[in-house]
Amino acid sequence: MRWSGLLNSTGSTWLGSRNVANLPLWPPAVLAKAAASLDLLSGGRFELGLGGGGVPAVAMGAEQRSPHETVQAVEKAIALMRAMWSGRRGVSIQGRHYVLRELKAGPLPAHSISIWLGSMGPRMLRTAGRLADGWSASIPSYLPYEHVGEAQDLVDEGARAAGGDPRSVLRICNIPGTIAPQEVGADPTAGSDPFRGTVDRWVEVLTDWAARLRFDAFVFCPEMETPEQVERFARDVAAGVRASVPFRP
Repeated sequence: MRWSGLLNSTGSTWLGSRNVANLPLWPPAVLAKAAASLDLLSGGRFELGLGGGGVPAVAMGAEQRSPHETVQAVEKAIALMRAMWSGRRGVSIQGRHYVLRELKAGPLPAHSISIWLGSMGPRMLRTAGRLADGWSASIPSYLPYEHVGEAQDLVDEGARAAGGDPRSVLRICNIPGTIAPQEVGADPTAGSDPFRGTVDRWVEVLTDWAARLRFDAFVFCPEMETPEQVERFARDVAAGVRASVPFRP
């Protein structure tokens, strides 16, 4: 498992996993029970990241789904899991992808678990705005730097279509890279390479993304998985961004 630093809009810094759960590999009823158990064990500190699948899931034997079927499956999974977390005595669902028959839905989570949707395609981005509590963007491995603004607009579009406020959808940026002792020369936000630069460059870019691209949190995924890289992010980069951005209370 990868571990990384997370800087969020309250100004806190944690350690956390960078990945979302691959839905085709997890029956959503099982995932909902596991999430509720982890939430209880952690004292209400668990949130769920969810992804629609892709090549890794198919390689592990999961069903091959079209883009339309993927969106449908994600929508139904979100509804199913929230029904299981609601305290209903019996949950029944009959559908194309999932079937439940008067399921005893416990345990109940310690708090209202939020769902962060890892989505990159237009339909899934709108789904994130419409149904999820947050959008988890993987830049630039799945979403090139230059397309981030367009993706944010699609999340907003989905939120408005559901009658919601786009500002209520948390925006999380997963950014791989290296905190380097000196500048590498090339523009770190061009192309599809991981972000590489000094502490000052990291602070400059993440501050800009928080203000201009409206990201609420940044998850640092170090190329070199060493404590030193995570510590530098927490101590130097996070502190610099917190000092430059008026975070929400």
